[in-house]
Amino acid sequence: MENMGKLNSSNPPFGEIKMRPELQAKLLQHLNKKKAEGGFTLVELLVVVIIIGILAAIALPSYLNLTASSKQSEGRQNITSLVHAQQVWTVENNGYASTFDLLAVGVVKGGTQDTATSSIYQYDMPNTTTALVGMTAKVKSDIKLKGYAGGVNTYVNTSGQTTYSSATCEVASPGTAVPASVTAATAVLTEADYSTSGGGRKAKVAGDVACAGAQNEIKTAGK
Repeated sequence: MENMGKLNSSNPPFGEIKMRPELQAKLLQHLNKKKAEGGFTLVELLVVVIIIGILAAIALPSYLNLTASSKQSEGRQNITSLVHAQQVWTVENNGYASTFDLLAVGVVKGGTQDTATSSIYQYDMPNTTTALVGMTAKVKSDIKLKGYAGGVNTYVNTSGQTTYSSATCEVASPGTAVPASVTAATAVLTEADYSTSGGGRKAKVAGDVACAGAQNEIKTAGK
């Protein structure tokens, strides 16, 4: 009895229970599978949705601005190219090209007409005279884009030399209105701010091309 008491006090009543390694592996696999099948909780899903909403709110305006800027570059670059092409044509032909096809710019084509279109802009030459030619890029439908105008003027300076002046202008506010045509300055123009971003129209002398109305001069070619 004494020995049995010692045995009971020092050893578990059923001995030590050991699990075979194969059973341990299967148990772990089962537990992992149950955990995987549990999915996300409602709180976790709400956190994910909130994070996605915050990222979208930050990224979407930047994406839209980038897209608008990319589309807008078409009008700006085409008007600038047309202005340069008209200036070269004037020097070589002693007059302005009456159609876009004669200028052979490429992306702007008008056949025998003075009007050409793309998917974004409509291009016109509304006020061609013997001295001044103007061109406009009107936004067709996207009210987030800005229109452009440009032109070339031929005049005789105070030294009796034939001089050519040109400029590209950007309207101050987006929209589908037809941009005002450029004019020829009749006197020195003072510095004036016509844009919402703080840009200004440069001072000019009589005969230089001037941006009309609320437009900001963005590029001036040499005289």
